[in-house]
Amino acid sequence: MAQCYFCGREFENQQGVRAHLKACDAYRNRDLQSKPEYVGHKASPTGRPAYKANSPKAIPKAESFDPVLHFRRQFVEEKPQTLPSTLPLEEIPPAEQAEVEEGSQNLLLRSALEDAKEAQRLERIKHARIETGKRYAEENLRGTLFLNIWDRYTATREVEEALNRELTGEDSPATAEQIADGVLTPWLRKEALHKKEQQQKDTEERRCERKRELIEYGENHAREAAAEEGLSPMDKMTFRMKARRELEEELDGSETEEDVEDLVEDILDEILEEGA
Repeated sequence: MAQCYFCGREFENQQGVRAHLKACDAYRNRDLQSKPEYVGHKASPTGRPAYKANSPKAIPKAESFDPVLHFRRQFVEEKPQTLPSTLPLEEIPPAEQAEVEEGSQNLLLRSALEDAKEAQRLERIKHARIETGKRYAEENLRGTLFLNIWDRYTATREVEEALNRELTGEDSPATAEQIADGVLTPWLRKEALHKKEQQQKDTEERRCERKRELIEYGENHAREAAAEEGLSPMDKMTFRMKARRELEEELDGSETEEDVEDLVEDILDEILEEGA
């Protein structure tokens, strides 16, 4: 371990201390003149002449000029005091820079993990809503009578595609059902149209069948009425032909048997008046 002489902070080695000095407030604000003078160890006697300080070749004392001290004084005077938090990344000491980078990486990693979890949650909810919409569509299509298998399959696929396209994962089941309703509307309208046409067709068939029954009933009634009145064979034939023609023209299938009898009686009266 190595310790900063000025602020007491500990580092793993001297290189970390030297890098730390660039940002050390205690170091920048120190009293440069109060630094203790370096005192070297005296050399042990070796039999050589002792070094004389007044020798012309003597090395100048440290007080006369210290280039390191001079550079440090210029550095303190010229460089503004800057907090480590405001330093550019390249000016932060390596040890602190590593801590900053590690913290940033951890923050980004946590943010990425949270985003991934949120995306997975939304995807699960979206899948559940899609299944809800598909079941809703299948239930509505199950009761159709005039849509064939291919129509129902196509409608279900369109519902699924719309759900995938429009759902975001934050939707409610009711929203999924609304989307399915919007896709199924033309298909259900087609079903209703076919159903109405079939109902009209069935109604027309029943009306035609009822009309045939009434015409047959009217012919039988005309035969009995002609026999009771004692008409001649020619008059009977004329009466029956006229009665059938009138019944086919006048009846529409909504009449009752009494209405048919009245119509036959009116035709018979006309025949009798013409014979008289």
